[in-house]
Amino acid sequence: MKISFEQRRELGFQYVLDLLAPCSPYGAELVRKPRFFAPREREALEAEWANVQAAIDGLSRFGAQYSRLRLLFMQVRDIRQTLRRCRETVLTEVELFEVKRFLLQLSLIAPLFAQICEGYGGIRFTEETDALRLLDPEGQRTAGFSISSAYSKALGVLREEKSRLEARLRTADAAEREDLLNARRSLLAREEAETLRVRARLSEALRPHLDALEENARMIGALDFVLEKASLARDRRAVRPRVSEGGAVFSDMVNPQLSDALQSRGASFTPVSLEAAVGATVITGANMGGKSVALKTLALNLLLCQAGFFAFASRAETPLFDAFHILSGDLSDARGGLSSFGSEVVRIQQALSAVEAGEFLFVALDEPGRGTNPREGAALVRSLTRHLARAHAVTVVATHFGSVAACAAAHYQAAGLKLPPDAPPAEDRLAFIARHMNYGLVRVPADAPCPQEALTICRLLGLDARVTEAMRADLEAHREGEIS
Repeated sequence: MKISFEQRRELGFQYVLDLLAPCSPYGAELVRKPRFFAPREREALEAEWANVQAAIDGLSRFGAQYSRLRLLFMQVRDIRQTLRRCRETVLTEVELFEVKRFLLQLSLIAPLFAQICEGYGGIRFTEETDALRLLDPEGQRTAGFSISSAYSKALGVLREEKSRLEARLRTADAAEREDLLNARRSLLAREEAETLRVRARLSEALRPHLDALEENARMIGALDFVLEKASLARDRRAVRPRVSEGGAVFSDMVNPQLSDALQSRGASFTPVSLEAAVGATVITGANMGGKSVALKTLALNLLLCQAGFFAFASRAETPLFDAFHILSGDLSDARGGLSSFGSEVVRIQQALSAVEAGEFLFVALDEPGRGTNPREGAALVRSLTRHLARAHAVTVVATHFGSVAACAAAHYQAAGLKLPPDAPPAEDRLAFIARHMNYGLVRVPADAPCPQEALTICRLLGLDARVTEAMRADLEAHREGEIS
């Protein structure tokens, strides 16, 4: 399943990833390239959720051990390129040192994890003592590495001879110095050849252990990522999802990016509750009323669940989708010379083609049809909603066209602007609106009228009174409001 970086950023998914602070290079790679579990991988996804729960439980029970484990992860280097080279060629002395250091760290990680491994599935470490013995034949457990004489008697003899020769060089006169230097060059060449033979022998001896070393590196990344997911879920009070056989059910959803932004301004995010069955669900509301916020909050939490995260909600039931198709003015990009409406139509057809191909989709349509005239736009959205209401997909449409609700199985309305009586606007008008805007959703009948708050918002934002008065008069003269 592909989600572009731009979509991840606009929905707040990238913001969530940026909240994570993995300790190892292997964990950092998983954060950069998160895995989205396919419907056929339900068992693996539920195992990931179970591991996140095990980590949440373990962080409270074994705090000191987890802190030590994370410290060890910080010291781990990425040796995968070295391991790949070892399969094909002779490792350098520096590369052998890298492998030895990884093995030493693994010898500390494995027994520490064994103390706290309750509840984890699919994560295990092996110390690889035989491989460590190859690179630490004297058992000193020091981080340094060199091709010592312990690896080769011939190497020991050569080095002793070289040492004696260098001692003679220090006292030699000019007549014999040249002969001694020539002899030393010969010894160095023989020592280098013997060192190469030792490195080749060690590289060959390491090859049976490479699969295990790569698997241990993968395990470090998997556990590191799980710990970050668990810390985030604990700190943000996220909930473990359940797989649904039907649609999505979320209670009290939060979008962390929007919530943090509001909190920084002294406001708070209104949690969103929503049931989106297979078929079509419509969210209506006035501009700035929270339709897009609700839609993006749902899309974000569905994505997080399918990536093995807990949901930022008090309840989360989600089906597993083959793909996400998210169409929004914020996310669209007019390519190939198409207008924004043309680009939107192309992307709508991509979603419809995927449904026809038998994929089970989540389709999010944020204010579709706004790139054309209102009458045709409303007709398009009604027709599209009717079509998707019969499709094997979960579709949520956020629109200000109230007549669309009759085409869907469920109708939610953004609560919108809730001003206290005679409330004077503050000096910061945008902050005033944000403070009194209720972004929550209310389930309403299909024929519930769409709220019209544009006039109020225009007045609050200081639009010229001559314009707002003319707008009021025009609305009075056209009570039918929405174009149908």
